[in-house]
Amino acid sequence: MTKRYFCVHGHFYQPPRENPWTETVERQPSARPEHDWNRRIARECYIPNTQARILNGHGRIVDLVNNYEHMSFNYGPTLMAWFQKAYPHDYPFLKEADRRSSARLGGHGNALAQAYNHMILPLCVPRDMDTQIRWGLADFRHRFSRKPEAMWIPETAVNEAVLKALVDHGMKYALLAPGQALRVRPIGAPQWTDVSAGGLDPRRVYRWSVPGTHNRRNLALFFYDGGLSHSVAFEKVMVNAKAWAGRISEAFSASSAEPQLVSICTDGESYGHHEHFGDMGLAHLLTRELPALGVEVVNYGHYLAKHPPQWEVELKPGSDGRGTSWSCAHGVARWTDACGCGAEGRQLLWRRPMREALDWLRDHLAVVYEREGGRIFHDPWQARDGYIDVILDRSEASVARFMTERLKVPDEPEVRQKALRLLEMQRNAMLMYTSCGWFFSDISGIEAVQNLQYAARAVELAREAAGVELEGGLTARLKLAPSNYPVHRDGEGVYRNLAAAGRVPQDSVAAHHAVSTIFAEPPQGWPLGHFQATSSDVVRHRASGTRLSVGRVTLRDGVTTSSFSRVFLSAALPDYTIAACVRPADVPQAEYDALVQRVLQIDGASLDLAELGGGLFPGKRYALQDLLSDEQERVLACIIERRRQLAEDMPLLNLGECLSLAEQHARIGLDLPPGLRGQAEAALESWLMRRAREFMQRPEAPLSDIGEVVARGKSAGLAAPSAAAEEAWESCFVWVMDGVDHEFSALWLKRLTSLARMAAETGLTRWRYRAQNRLFAILRRLPAQGDEKVGLVGEIDEAARLLEVSADV
Repeated sequence: MTKRYFCVHGHFYQPPRENPWTETVERQPSARPEHDWNRRIARECYIPNTQARILNGHGRIVDLVNNYEHMSFNYGPTLMAWFQKAYPHDYPFLKEADRRSSARLGGHGNALAQAYNHMILPLCVPRDMDTQIRWGLADFRHRFSRKPEAMWIPETAVNEAVLKALVDHGMKYALLAPGQALRVRPIGAPQWTDVSAGGLDPRRVYRWSVPGTHNRRNLALFFYDGGLSHSVAFEKVMVNAKAWAGRISEAFSASSAEPQLVSICTDGESYGHHEHFGDMGLAHLLTRELPALGVEVVNYGHYLAKHPPQWEVELKPGSDGRGTSWSCAHGVARWTDACGCGAEGRQLLWRRPMREALDWLRDHLAVVYEREGGRIFHDPWQARDGYIDVILDRSEASVARFMTERLKVPDEPEVRQKALRLLEMQRNAMLMYTSCGWFFSDISGIEAVQNLQYAARAVELAREAAGVELEGGLTARLKLAPSNYPVHRDGEGVYRNLAAAGRVPQDSVAAHHAVSTIFAEPPQGWPLGHFQATSSDVVRHRASGTRLSVGRVTLRDGVTTSSFSRVFLSAALPDYTIAACVRPADVPQAEYDALVQRVLQIDGASLDLAELGGGLFPGKRYALQDLLSDEQERVLACIIERRRQLAEDMPLLNLGECLSLAEQHARIGLDLPPGLRGQAEAALESWLMRRAREFMQRPEAPLSDIGEVVARGKSAGLAAPSAAAEEAWESCFVWVMDGVDHEFSALWLKRLTSLARMAAETGLTRWRYRAQNRLFAILRRLPAQGDEKVGLVGEIDEAARLLEVSADV
């Protein structure tokens, strides 16, 4: 019987979402309950696929599968950088999966590289295409400690130039959609078979040769099965892995004597985000169902090493030779024209003017970069190619090493800052072409706005580095890009009202710091994104409910290494109005001392910040709404926490009174008055959070009353437990699981079971996923008859029962 192979490729990618001025992802309300879409998708997909669950008939975990170890995958470099910072404990699973798959499959790891920030490569100028590939390869080597065999092509958008570039950079193969093939033939055969309208056999691997090289320079091309891949995205096949495996098995030809590879290629987010619990279906498919049918799960590199191409292929050239893609029926027009793809009933006439505006900006930025960079770099464009080393490691040693290699002038502070501004200008000039900016239906979409923010940042850096003003030319061209929404009017309106509104000028950074000092002294090095603050002479004063803070601060830009200093004055009034003023630090010491004395003399009866400043702060007065959303939330959390601490002076009395009143309303069938409901739920939340803190101090204290109190609240119509209470108790579970992991003993297992019983009675759920996975991993790590388990059988069984984990691992 012909050997049957299967491979699934997951393209894991999100567009970069960082604010270009702070390099942090801001809160996105549409992603609730998570902070932003990156975190939401990580919780639903990226993390679950590191430990996908296999359950028995009783719903207990019997295995955890790192799906990345069994599938071909790529992560976008910008997403990977974010994931490493946001989830440092989950990130290593990706590298470990590549290492293990490489060991199992003859040195061929599952991970693929990706062109850096998902630009549509056929639409790039050659220089940008080359840098995108170089940066993607460098990022891969940095993360996986090996050279990649292949690179994911954004949107599989290819033409001859793209494939030639991949060959030039040593890639062995690429993945494409079946509809991108033009004609095929056995290698050496004289006749071609036209497959432009269909008929390509995706079970073969094909050779593509660089024209004019007499087949001496080539690339292997794999084409995924279009029908099976479509079923993953739209037919919910992952809910039944056995049936899904049957469909895959039917895709093999029973009459063929050739080795066959059936492969599926989809967005990786299909496995958990688009289809909840898709990670579990995938784990069953790859480790249980397909092997049971005699199908060997491999990756493309392993298959290619065993079965080199016996056929060759030519690809469709696309309109004007610009190529084809997997997500546009018109080649690559989705990223240049009103082709109709992604219209959703709206006009797409904005696409071409937006690209032309950014092309104009790119070309002018290139002139600035060549002129200014040529004065300080040995080779400006080689310096840009090498800048990925700094992007991956912004430590002082890394930056110094880069400057030593690339500068032709001494590495003075001003030179370094100019060099970094120029390089950041170029980085943003590529980020502004991220493909998602054109993918959807309007220029005011968050993806297009993100691209325009990168353009705005590039414009600003050109101004700072070279004194060149390009914003007027950019907005004049964006004005030609009509929005579907009258409120935005056109691209210029979107740029000014949405994109440029995200700017965080130096005074704003200082104002953020000023507000942070009102409630407590921030630690030295307080960060707002990449900015590091060092404050001095800070004086805080409280009077009649008013809080004031005055001081000096020096802020260092962690990207360009430039620094700036400010004097600040900030206040929180009794009604929780927040205000801050900043000014350059050139204030004579005598005037600063006088300001401090005025602050110390405030009695809180009335406050005019401008008058208090004595004319030192003529500029903008910053309010809470002027801060970034995360900082707004942090400030409000400080206020609420202080109120909570005050309320906890008599927490039991407050909670008892509230519960009693709520129960009386419920008994006689009256709705809770909004005021009482809010007070009762706040009191219950405060009490639950206090009990969580007490548990960390006295973990042996009884917890049985917690479930009883929460049950009373729920029966009276209160919403409990709150998100804040969930988070507090989740921290308790993390602490206990750390104890179980580091000291596997009856003491820690009993703490875990006590906590799990309370959580079940209380309705806490957020803790379960990670605690279950950790307990299973701990039990699996222990020898079946090891000393660690002697005398602990009862405790292990009880913990496994409560957490729904099989103890027999």
